[in-house]
Amino acid sequence: MSNEAPNLRSEDGSWDRAAVMEVVCERIAGGESVRQICEGSDLPDRKQINRWIASDEGLRKLYLEACRARTYFHAEEVIEIADTEPDPAVARVRMDARRWHCAKFNRVDFGEKVTQEHVGKDGGPIEQKTTVVDEREVKAIVDRVEAEF
Repeated sequence: MSNEAPNLRSEDGSWDRAAVMEVVCERIAGGESVRQICEGSDLPDRKQINRWIASDEGLRKLYLEACRARTYFHAEEVIEIADTEPDPAVARVRMDARRWHCAKFNRVDFGEKVTQEHVGKDGGPIEQKTTVVDEREVKAIVDRVEAEF
């Protein structure tokens, strides 16, 4: 693997969205924010990244996957901080910030609220069935049951 920075510009000098977003998403998954990534680097500004994410479904999916990966990065950091930070007060603040981030940005895996969802067959809606019964049939069944007791 080469240590050279990837070429993030097209031949016409404009940003290569795919190449830029690959770099940005890799760094997001490594725990950085878009703000941190775009500060002082040879990358488009944060507003441009956000516009691309908003306008391109493929880039949005890539970005959201990277953000989800970042929550796992922060979750792993919680253990590292607990094992290495000598000051308990500092450790608690650092761990709480990361746990909060995980819970807010990945509620499915790290959220504290438990919800139950009732669904029908194969995850579909619950089916409601109504059976129409003849009144004479019901009377006959009731009479038979009462006769047995």
